[in-house]
Amino acid sequence: MNNKVIEVLDYMGEKFGIAIDWTAENVMPQVTEFLNRYRTYAITKHTIWIVIGLIIVLICTLWMKKTYTNITNGNEKSFWFKVWDEIDGEVVVIVAYIVAVVLTIVFSCIIIDKIFVIAEWITVPEMKLFETFSELLKETK
Repeated sequence: MNNKVIEVLDYMGEKFGIAIDWTAENVMPQVTEFLNRYRTYAITKHTIWIVIGLIIVLICTLWMKKTYTNITNGNEKSFWFKVWDEIDGEVVVIVAYIVAVVLTIVFSCIIIDKIFVIAEWITVPEMKLFETFSELLKETK
């Protein structure tokens, strides 16, 4: 194997606590196991981002719905406005509403991206491993 590839595999192995014995006669089972573990790690990492994104989108959506309901029902003195008695409550809610909309859009895009990345890791892991190795090889130069 190319020395750069071995360096990258060793570097990635250190992250996962795996030592590959390059002196072994048949090293491919160890490399294959390592690559499968890296694939599982990547899928898990992207899944966690999807869960975080879903939680943030859900919280923002529920908050916006609750606030909108309070405003349309004429209940401006709801909890959201009482929190900011010293400051104009309406301005704070409008700014928070804008932030919630932006967060919802950003995390919706992140969720969609991560779904496609997971699909790539599941269907064509070799391509994603090649991309990862290419990036790591560029960093080692």
